[in-house]
Amino acid sequence: STRRAGLHRPKNADDASSVQRSIRYNGGLIVTLTVNPAIDRNVTVDRLVFEDRAYILASHESAGGRGINASSVLRSFGADTLAIATCGGRSGRLLEEFLTRGHFPFSLVRVRHEIRTNITVADRQGLAIKLNEKGPSLAATEIAKRKVQVLVDTDGEALEAALDEKPFVVKPNLQEAERLLSRALITRSHFFEAAERIRAMGAQSVVLSLGARGALASDSDGHALEVVPPRVDALCPIGAGDALAAACVWALNQGKDFAEALGRGGGNGVSPSAWSQLRFSRTDARDLRPRRDPAHPLSGPGRDFGRERPIAATALAAQSYFS
Repeated sequence: STRRAGLHRPKNADDASSVQRSIRYNGGLIVTLTVNPAIDRNVTVDRLVFEDRAYILASHESAGGRGINASSVLRSFGADTLAIATCGGRSGRLLEEFLTRGHFPFSLVRVRHEIRTNITVADRQGLAIKLNEKGPSLAATEIAKRKVQVLVDTDGEALEAALDEKPFVVKPNLQEAERLLSRALITRSHFFEAAERIRAMGAQSVVLSLGARGALASDSDGHALEVVPPRVDALCPIGAGDALAAACVWALNQGKDFAEALGRGGGNGVSPSAWSQLRFSRTDARDLRPRRDPAHPLSGPGRDFGRERPIAATALAAQSYFS
């Protein structure tokens, strides 16, 4: 069994209720839940060109899923974290094997069906294609509810259902927000409007992650916020959103306000590339500027806009294994 941060891993996690009974939570523990984990198969090729062959340079398999990725980042910060995930079939056994080699505690909920395998193909120029299986359906007996403060990072129908529960924060990326709102989001003004619309759908606060362009947000008071990240050479954007979410939660758990948490998340989110190709180290990114936007219509009379202050954010420096 695993004993860290006032919790222990159940010896036999056959259903959701056994996990819920056996875990003792404390105020400092950050729990991630990955309902639809995956075996991530990451393939690096020389180049991706339409209707032409590509040559495989390297391939790697690892445990994947947004919550699992976030727990890995949180642990690199020294945070107490527990990753809870579903697990089923041959891929589920492989998932458990990968997690056992990891550096953070986890608990697995056994489900009847096979968990998914996702394939990412990326070239050395940063172009990537991601192919995701949908994953298994869960039976009602495989689901347990617990009232906690959550940051939700999901897509499609799951995101719509989560908004009905009025979560603390939701963190869609640009494409997920476009699907949710059934509209194209092109300009900066569109981004701010989207964040406010999603907040009106039930979330207390919204963080809209924009990859290399940073992140925009609408906080619980309706303030529009923006973080502009430092420039980095992007190898692949996949995983950046998970790192952003992890850093935001970590900062909020440390008692930081929402603006500072957004700044730390923005600095963290620009660094990761394909998870299989990264080592992580701590570095400072000091030119982040989370700011309230005085030009946007969300800023009304009497609101605290127009003040701009730099924030020193802890970022993850990504170092390719192939460099």
